[in-house]
Amino acid sequence: MHFDGFVGYGRVSTEEQAKNSDALLQQGYLLRELGAAPIFLEIISRMNEDRPGLEKALQFVESDDSKKGLLIKDLTRLTALPGLFETISKRLKACNKELKAVFDNVDIYSVSGETLAGIQVVVNRAEVLRTRERVLRGLDFRRQMGRANPIAPFGYVVEDNHYKFDRSPCPEAGGRPKFEVAREFVEIFFEARSLSGAVTEIISRFKIPRRQKPEAKPQIFEFAGDEEIVIPQNKKIIKPSFNWNAAGFGYWIRNPVLRGHTRYGLKKGQKRQPESERILLYNSHNDRLLTEEQYEEVCRIIDYNRNNQKWGNNNNPERRHPLSGLLVCKDCGWKMKITAINRASDYCYYKCSKSLKKQCKNTTCVSAREIEKLLIAELIKKAEEIANKGSEENSERPPELIQLDEQLRGLRAIAPNPAIKQAIQDIERQIEAKEYDLSQQGERCSKARETILAAAKSPNYWESLSKPEKLEVWHWLIETIEVRAYRTKARKSTHRITKINWRF
Repeated sequence: MHFDGFVGYGRVSTEEQAKNSDALLQQGYLLRELGAAPIFLEIISRMNEDRPGLEKALQFVESDDSKKGLLIKDLTRLTALPGLFETISKRLKACNKELKAVFDNVDIYSVSGETLAGIQVVVNRAEVLRTRERVLRGLDFRRQMGRANPIAPFGYVVEDNHYKFDRSPCPEAGGRPKFEVAREFVEIFFEARSLSGAVTEIISRFKIPRRQKPEAKPQIFEFAGDEEIVIPQNKKIIKPSFNWNAAGFGYWIRNPVLRGHTRYGLKKGQKRQPESERILLYNSHNDRLLTEEQYEEVCRIIDYNRNNQKWGNNNNPERRHPLSGLLVCKDCGWKMKITAINRASDYCYYKCSKSLKKQCKNTTCVSAREIEKLLIAELIKKAEEIANKGSEENSERPPELIQLDEQLRGLRAIAPNPAIKQAIQDIERQIEAKEYDLSQQGERCSKARETILAAAKSPNYWESLSKPEKLEVWHWLIETIEVRAYRTKARKSTHRITKINWRF
């Protein structure tokens, strides 16, 4: 059996499979022996739709007319997603190429062959889901038996299915036991009275390098026809015993294990569960770093700091920026959120929330101060527009007066008698009284409108408003503000409001 003219593709889910058992290397050699060239190998889950290595292999097959199709070891190496398999099949059939598997009979050009392959992909997906279910059942069994979770927080270790103090030496602390270092972290937090302050002190005291977010690079390996297949070994990085940012330290210090409890149900899939849906097994072990009173004090400190930050807190009008919730990205239409704050100068910047996920090309930050200046200019223009529109509007007669007019006309059409005459006089007096009230109300509204418009036309009026007043007025007048910042050749930002959606 030989597959000359085919492009090879291999995959494993984890780096351990690739490096420890040489599973990826074995696939590469098998595809090479069968005549496939070039060969694309990658480390990625079969439940992942975004497959850079597979995409490269498909593009190579589509662009090279001399290639017959794509060769894989078996369908488990391709995908466990029926939708992705259907896409691969359509792309190969569109360019008259084949999909072949060494240990599976795959024929995408016959109805029965494609159906059987699709069934195998569904079976592969069911296998993955069953594996996940077995893991969850195992964790649930541990909870029912009152056993500790397999992974313990810093300062603890799991022994005999229970949490105990980790007495192993901590290299960053000169060999002191790790639980003693963890106890020192708690003391540092109470001295610093903030998460970021505690992390800064820990980094300084224990000489830990600043945490850097690693680049998530897909591991793809490409080998030409005569190139030796070698999976490079990554340099082993020795991670410090602890290397938190403020959020990570916050999760650690509020972990119930530190108070003698065991927590279950922290995550559902990849999402953290709210506290109300987590299960606590109280007093599951005796080794404690925090008392319940200390834990309550920790929560009070964190809540106080959150509610008294400069900007970004939506629960406190005093700390919420007036533009928050109004700004949207011109390119994608998503809300913009605060990404940078200069606390000393009370200055903040907004950025497209979708660009933070690398899903929008608008990556330039928007200065809140510059947008405020542009917005005030637009508000002044809108005030003039309202004044012009108000002067053109004709005062309409209220429905109540229209009804009285109709009654008066009906009475006058009836043959006069003393009772009819008296009714006509009563209605006329009612109409006169209401017209007088209406004229007085119109004068008052006109004076109030003139006063408001005179103030609204002045930039000093808008600039003199306090932050809570701006928040209330702007959100009452405006629904959304489309903004965009552009970089000039001199690397300076120019800001532009492209559209304002008014509420009236």
